Parts: sequence; C-alpha cells; structure tokens
Amino acid sequence: EGTVTFEGTLNDSDWDSVQAEPLATGTLAATTTSSGLFRVDASGLLKVRVRFSTDTSGTVSVMTTWVIG
Repeated sequence: EGTVTFEGTLNDSDWDSVQAEPLATGTLAATTTSSGLFRVDASGLLKVRVRFSTDTSGTVSVMTTWVIG
C-alpha cells in the first residue's frame, strides 16, 4: 500500500500539491490511498504529475485524458 500525491507546476521546477476529485465521491484531496478515477483541473499549470509516495507495496497505473475548454 502507498500514497499517491497529485502535483502541478507552473515553471517545470517547483512542484506543489494540487487537488484531485475522485469521480466516485467528488471530495477534493491532494493525496489518496484508494484506487479509482480522479479529475484534476490543470488550468494554468504547465504540467501535472502523479507521484507514488510513502511506498510500502503495490503498483500504480496512470492514464491521462486531456479536455480543452
């Protein structure tokens, strides 16, 4: 088990936590230990990443879909 952290950057150098919305509950959070589909509003961000932190075991799969507008 581990913690997944959602992060974004404005300059490709400094990374900060960003809020992700699990589609199942709609409750915003910057981290999760649960599986599921999450939505991140990347408006104004140069890049978004998903970091596997506090790793103890397990795997993480990430798929992205960009929606413009």
